[in-house]
Amino acid sequence: MLATGRLSPDALPGFVESSDGLLGMEFSGRDPQGRRVMGLVSARGIATVVDVNPAFLWEVPETWSLKEAATVPVAYATAYYTLLVRGNVQAGESLLVHSGSGGVGQAIISIALSMGCTVFTTVGVDVVINSLAEEKLQASVRCLATNGRFLEIGKFDLSNDSPLGMSAFLKGVTFHGILLELLLRDDSGWRRVAELVRTGIALGVVQPLDVILYPSDEAEAAFRFMASGKHVGKIVLQTRPEEDQQLQPSPLCVDVTARTWFYAHKSYVIIGGLGGFGLELAEWMVKRGCRKLLLTTRSGVRMGYQRLCLHRWKKAGVNVIVSKEDASTEGGARNIIQKAVAMGPVGGIFNLAVVLHDGLLEGQTAEAFEAVFKIKICGTQNMDELSRLYCPELDHFVVFSSLASGNGNVGQTNYGYANSAMERICERRSAHGLPGLAIQWGAIGDVGVFYEMMGGDAIVAGTVPQRISSCMSVMDTLLNQSHPVVCSCVKADTSCEATANEKHDIVDSVLRIIGVKNSSHLNTDVAFGEIGMDSLMAVEVRQTIERECKITVSMQEVRRLNINQLRQISQDIGAKKNK
Repeated sequence: MLATGRLSPDALPGFVESSDGLLGMEFSGRDPQGRRVMGLVSARGIATVVDVNPAFLWEVPETWSLKEAATVPVAYATAYYTLLVRGNVQAGESLLVHSGSGGVGQAIISIALSMGCTVFTTVGVDVVINSLAEEKLQASVRCLATNGRFLEIGKFDLSNDSPLGMSAFLKGVTFHGILLELLLRDDSGWRRVAELVRTGIALGVVQPLDVILYPSDEAEAAFRFMASGKHVGKIVLQTRPEEDQQLQPSPLCVDVTARTWFYAHKSYVIIGGLGGFGLELAEWMVKRGCRKLLLTTRSGVRMGYQRLCLHRWKKAGVNVIVSKEDASTEGGARNIIQKAVAMGPVGGIFNLAVVLHDGLLEGQTAEAFEAVFKIKICGTQNMDELSRLYCPELDHFVVFSSLASGNGNVGQTNYGYANSAMERICERRSAHGLPGLAIQWGAIGDVGVFYEMMGGDAIVAGTVPQRISSCMSVMDTLLNQSHPVVCSCVKADTSCEATANEKHDIVDSVLRIIGVKNSSHLNTDVAFGEIGMDSLMAVEVRQTIERECKITVSMQEVRRLNINQLRQISQDIGAKKNK
């Protein structure tokens, strides 16, 4: 694949618009036989290779470059579908086309003029092709003549359920929503559009659009220029230069990851399933075929979002049981397994439960340790033993661990130890030939305990929060490998080379952690330990110093530090970097 068009979100089909990556839907390149082709693919076009249905391909004319060809598929497929399939435009009719400098606008104008239509902007037109929104859409409707057709190719008003005055239809007009994704799923409709494009190419009606070319290593600049809305026609990313002569593509070997699928007849248990991460995991599993879910919770259904998820799953035909049984007790764990077995053979057990009692080791109590241990260690151990007896068809035994186990955290010794014990259980299961996987997650940026406590931008132990969409994307990889303990986190940029405008002063950062809003009245020689810094604050201060200054300090040194000393450390490091 040599070139790809970049579409704005409004131009993308609805089923693609909601995906994480709004990347090119159209492309040009060479097929396995070496022929130059252009085509459509569902928002996966920015790549060196694409897997595409041959029905969505056209051969590129000899007089076109692949760069030019990449501008054609979406614009002209949409234009022909809009004008001839849905709009039934006839020769001699008048059209009002908005955003005529855009890709689809240029294509529609070219086709309409070739048919002998009049293209202009005034009242009394037979057809309006619209991509504008809100009051501009309303004004465009008023431009229609009697029995006119309004062809809406924009998505804004459709997705926002914007009102349209019914009085407009007193003139016998019709309103058509043009949704390209519906066409791609309609074989007969698509065949007609594909043939119209093919005929248009042969007759010279279909011509490449204005194009601005960016090499692939300038993708960010291309996206920023696209967002500015200053371009005419299409922006094209070139993944590699076009060859001067036809070459036979070499055989392609691609590393792939199996797509995880959950059996509809099996039941799946999620301990802590009504938490933030638990709900996201359950949603992911439902989308992957799961139809029998047992979710455990300590507090029951308390929030509206939890009720919404449960209602949505049940409406989709998913059998969901919410249980308040305590998996950390043998009786509670047994009841959970028995309920799951009654639903169907247990196919997966996921332990996501978390209880936190943070504090330095010397300040911990036996009760605080036990509270954290119970659901992690006892719950996992109970599920391990019972699943060996009652779950012969188990495919997944997964526990969510933490970097507090792998990297350590001086303020979370109990939590780190509990996660480490879960990992040992998974290693033992794996050694016995049973499914067992512990995932050490870093901080999660959108949901869960860390997000509620620290927000989505905090940096801890050299990592930044991982977005939940990223977590779910990596699940396929983690569930389809053989190691019993794995890690997923996003490393922070620990560089100290940013300018003062890009990064807060280290002293300000530390004082903010301690809770000092105005430092002008502080004695700069007083140790931080004497101005209200508790043990957990000290942990965060130490992590901040290590991250920003790349030096290691002990807890005692942190307590003895004062503003002047910290300022001197920062200046010394800055001086070394400037040498």
